[in-house]
Amino acid sequence: SIDIFSTIAEITGAPLPEAPIDSISMVDTLLNGTKLKRKIFAYYRGSNLEAIRFEDWKLHFSKNEVELQELYNLKNDVSESNNLYTNHPDEVAKIKNIAENFRKTLGDKRLGVKGNEVRQIGITQTPKSLTKYKEDHPYIVAYYDLADMPTMSG
Repeated sequence: SIDIFSTIAEITGAPLPEAPIDSISMVDTLLNGTKLKRKIFAYYRGSNLEAIRFEDWKLHFSKNEVELQELYNLKNDVSESNNLYTNHPDEVAKIKNIAENFRKTLGDKRLGVKGNEVRQIGITQTPKSLTKYKEDHPYIVAYYDLADMPTMSG
């Protein structure tokens, strides 16, 4: 879902912000069937980095704040049932390096790391609903729901 932002921006011709964003356009993939450009996926649960996927490999650090040391080759083991952590120390080291870069930018609350690109949540003091219900508006109602509708006089 993070790539929807850049994809819609490319389709509509809207400019992307100057600030760095983790979003890649999927237009070529959707329209031409080309391979997705993204090779790295970071799996966050809230502010905790739980896993990194790099190409065919996925390294788990934690799940629900329980520490893990699990490495899976998703090309051969999509169900993540054969832990290869001790068998592939080079892959583990490579992915841990990638994880450190994510932690530097996005943080990792579980480890007490504050990211240098984390932005404050926007809060408004006077929120307004985007839509309003109008009693006399001709809303579409499915035929099978008519029995449950209040009688509309008109």
